[in-house]
Amino acid sequence: MHGPDGKDYPNESRFTRIEADNVFEIEHLSGHHFILTIELQPKASGTEVKWCQTFDTIEHYQRIAEFVASANEQNLERLAAEVQRGKNAA
Repeated sequence: MHGPDGKDYPNESRFTRIEADNVFEIEHLSGHHFILTIELQPKASGTEVKWCQTFDTIEHYQRIAEFVASANEQNLERLAAEVQRGKNAA
């Protein structure tokens, strides 16, 4: 992963499940281990995104919960910007 500060960070993940246009599951392998499941469900107003991260232990999650919340907020903000950019291009 290449950060905005120009620094490179190890970031290895693998897809463990894909259901086209519906479910994407990713196992994060480098650093903090977790499974990320993203579900997409069509709604009248757009698409609902369900985002679930499962950590190996509660203790592991509790140690990094603040970081995870901030990182996920940034990820979802970037996703929203990409969606908006796609709408503007149409």
